[in-house]
Amino acid sequence: MLFQGQDRMFQVKYQLEYYFGPVNYPTDRYLKSCEDKEGWIFIDEIQGWYKMRNIGMMDAEIVSAMKNSTVVEVSADSMKLRRKQALVNDQITFLGFDKEGIRNLTPA
Repeated sequence: MLFQGQDRMFQVKYQLEYYFGPVNYPTDRYLKSCEDKEGWIFIDEIQGWYKMRNIGMMDAEIVSAMKNSTVVEVSADSMKLRRKQALVNDQITFLGFDKEGIRNLTPA
């Protein structure tokens, strides 16, 4: 299991923030294929993903765990999740540059 001994709320928040975070999200084709046109994914679908299935939480528990997330947004009907915002830094990292690399490319 991901973090044995850790609280399940922590586990689900950690895992979902990883999925929707800047390291995984830009290159995760499967996650993006699950999104609707506005970027939402049904919680029922997310619960079927391997690591989420192993944590084994109900919809309401997932919503509660993600309530204060800075990365993941919960829909008004509490049935879907999506990334809170697309960050320019994600696109920069995806192209192989980090913040320092961009600063080094700009003229002084």
